[in-house]
Amino acid sequence: MATPMDVQTTECGSSCPLLVEGETIAVSGMWMSPGKDAVPIHFIRHAENEGFRVVFGPGQVDVENEAPVRGAGFQIWTLLDTGTSYGLGLGFHHSNTTTEMIKTHWLVPMGCGVWRSSDNYNAFVLHDVYMHSKVPRSLTENLQQYKSIQEFQDHTGIEFDNEKAKIVMKWFAPEKKVAYVCLQNNESVQYAGAGTRTPSVANGCWDYYTDLEGKEFLLTWFHYLGERNSEGRPAAEPTVLQKVSEASSVVEHVPVYRAVGTLAKGVEHAMVKKFNGADAMRMKNWHVFVQVVWQLQK
Repeated sequence: MATPMDVQTTECGSSCPLLVEGETIAVSGMWMSPGKDAVPIHFIRHAENEGFRVVFGPGQVDVENEAPVRGAGFQIWTLLDTGTSYGLGLGFHHSNTTTEMIKTHWLVPMGCGVWRSSDNYNAFVLHDVYMHSKVPRSLTENLQQYKSIQEFQDHTGIEFDNEKAKIVMKWFAPEKKVAYVCLQNNESVQYAGAGTRTPSVANGCWDYYTDLEGKEFLLTWFHYLGERNSEGRPAAEPTVLQKVSEASSVVEHVPVYRAVGTLAKGVEHAMVKKFNGADAMRMKNWHVFVQVVWQLQK
C-alpha cells in the first residue's frame, strides 16, 4: 500500500513529524466526536519558534498565504515501538485560548490517516499537510486503498466473499474497536467485528447516490450479526453516510464518509426497492464514520 507521494516525502528524523527546520507546517483534518458535528482542526508548528499549537474550528488558518494564526493548547507526537508511526497527545479548548478548561486527548494511529483515542471515542482524520515542498512520510504512509480484495484478506485475515465484494470500509463507532463492512454487488452487506476472520451472514441492503448539489451519500441498512425483526428486516436502524473527504486531500484515495442521519419514517419500504433521494435523511447528531479502503474498479 505504498503512496505515490513517496517522491516528495521527507522523513523528519526526529521524535516529531512536524519538526522540519525553517518550515511552518499546518496539518489539517477533522475532529470527530460522537453526538457533534465534525469540526476542522489544525496542528501548527511555526518556523520561528519551537511552539506546537492547536487551532480548533473552521476559518482559522490561511494556508494559501502561509499565515496560520498562533493557536493555543499543545500537541505532542510520540514515536511508537513500530518506529514508523506516531501517537498524538493534544490539549485544546474550543475558544482557542489556553485556559484551565483545556481537555487532553491521547490518540493512537489506526492507519490511512486516522488517529483514535484509546477508548475508541474521539478521532482525528487527516486531510492535508501544508508546507513548501516536503510532506512528512510518517503522516502520509499507507494512504492508498488495497489493490485487491485478496490483498485486503492477506493483510487483515478477514474472509469476505471475493466474488461478491464491491466496496470494503473501515467502520468506526464510538467505544468500539475498528470493524470492517463489505458492500456486495447484490446490494447486501457483510460485517466483520474486531478480531473476526469470518464475517456475519450477508443481510440488509445498501445504496449510493449523488444529490442535486453534487454531495455523495451511502445508505446502509444491516445488522452486525445478521439478525432480523418480525417483519424480516434488519434489526437495526439504517445509516445515511455523507462523503466528507475533498478531492484536494492527501487521503482522497481512501475517502471518508460521516454518518449524518437515518432513514425518515415511512421510507424503509422504499429503500428496499432501491430508494434514492435526499428525503431519506432525518438529520440528527450521529457518531459513526467510515473509510473506504478497497473498491472494485470498473
